[in-house]
Amino acid sequence: GPSNPKASVKHIFSPPSKFKCLSSVTSHLKDAMTQLGGPSWKVKLGRRDSTTASRAAANANIPAPSMDLPALIKNFKDQGLDEEDLVVLSGAHTLGFAQCRTFRTRIYNDTNIDPAFASHLRTICPQVGGDSTLAPLDPTPSSFDVKYFTNLVSKKGLLHSDQALFNGGETDELVSKYNGDHEEFWEDFAESMIKMGDIKPLTGNRVKLGRRDSTTASRIAANANIPSPLMDLPALIKNFKDQGLNEKDLVVLSGAHTLGFAECRAFRNRIYNDTNIDPVFVSHLRTICPQVGGDSKLAPLDPTPSSFDVKYFSNLLGKKGLLSSDQALFNGGETDELVSKYSRNHEEFWEDFAKSMIKMGDIKPLTGKR
Repeated sequence: GPSNPKASVKHIFSPPSKFKCLSSVTSHLKDAMTQLGGPSWKVKLGRRDSTTASRAAANANIPAPSMDLPALIKNFKDQGLDEEDLVVLSGAHTLGFAQCRTFRTRIYNDTNIDPAFASHLRTICPQVGGDSTLAPLDPTPSSFDVKYFTNLVSKKGLLHSDQALFNGGETDELVSKYNGDHEEFWEDFAESMIKMGDIKPLTGNRVKLGRRDSTTASRIAANANIPSPLMDLPALIKNFKDQGLNEKDLVVLSGAHTLGFAECRAFRNRIYNDTNIDPVFVSHLRTICPQVGGDSKLAPLDPTPSSFDVKYFSNLLGKKGLLSSDQALFNGGETDELVSKYSRNHEEFWEDFAKSMIKMGDIKPLTGKR
């Protein structure tokens, strides 16, 4: 996923919205982690947080990748979390990627790093330039496992703040424990996530209450409404219209694919069967995604998967949409004009994206006593 999600969220929700609810975000996070092989836990619904999103407030509390162990411990203790919470929640770095700018100092200056690991990373991340180039936080960035901790034991932590957890200090024993016992890691991770969810909630009448949806989260119900990566344009339009959304909403919300990655299993059919695809692009993707095996291998959804920009739409113009459902938006049909418009005008894309997100947020809320 993006290594600077706060910036993307701030862009996306720049128009006023009613409230920001952490329990909603946490619920989605839990579902995502479970789908990637991680633990599940009960999310306390209804937590109230803020009427606005503040990048400054978020950055003030999120640990910097350059922090050493004492600074990390203090940062967590300031939030009512202890050393075990620090280690187990850092284990979330079993998923995702980080930008070169966040690990450059480590690979050129730190001494507690495996030489071969540092040498490989230097080919990805030069001393000057390439700030947004990505490297995986552990060897299996789409699987919720304990390889993050295995990396630390081998001096292969990507960030300085990762390796600080296993560097002759008081948290070494916890890292070793989780490296040897994934079930204990999952159990403790769930407990620390619940504990983190209780940090400084708003109480009383300090914020407006929000939309009501459900007392449970259902993966089956969610998957029933999410468009398949194999859908053609008529199927996509019908899927969105069934939710009260139009063709413009379809195109602009698909633009969220400017962020993140997709697994080989999601785009294999496209790169081996579709004809509306750039030959050089398809040739490169086949080196990543074989016809058999490698289902969980990742490819970026656009060339800048950690930046909220319009390169997703530029890709479609060049027949470089990663998913069949992406390229379907620019394939001689009624949505071609919208794709062309957004590829030229990022401000209009951002504005329309925010409107469609608000519109999507109003889909079938529970009312009355439901």
